[in-house]
Amino acid sequence: LRLGPNPLPETILDLSGNRDRGKLIYFSDNARCRACHQNDAKLSLGPSLPEIRKKYPKRAELLAQILQPSAKIDEKFRARTIVTVDGRVITGLLLEESADKVVIRNVERQIISLATSDIDQVIISPRSLMPDKTLSDLTTQEAADLLEFLIGE
Repeated sequence: LRLGPNPLPETILDLSGNRDRGKLIYFSDNARCRACHQNDAKLSLGPSLPEIRKKYPKRAELLAQILQPSAKIDEKFRARTIVTVDGRVITGLLLEESADKVVIRNVERQIISLATSDIDQVIISPRSLMPDKTLSDLTTQEAADLLEFLIGE
């Protein structure tokens, strides 16, 4: 039975997770976690696995962040949507900002540098780049296993 769109955290937290099964889920194509969260911060679009483990050492805290990714967003992971004067729309994370240029990393992990004179508008998103309902296709046990892997040693 899949968790669906509104899982109850306690149903996941009440189960013991298996780290090895959680690792398999993390690296599976269905979970999509590894698309943005890598071991290496330079390859990650979102927080790296070591950053996640340091910031959320408790299962309940990490699960709350996964279930509601927009509830609390670190400023360095807050998405920007840039509209250029020629009508292009680019969304990503801010890497650098100066009087002359803005550099962002988009969701495809491309680094894009734009002259400030080419920018018409910058919109700071109130939503996380991490999609809502990321656990909805997992079973309760699979979610507990994934959580166990993400917490790490």
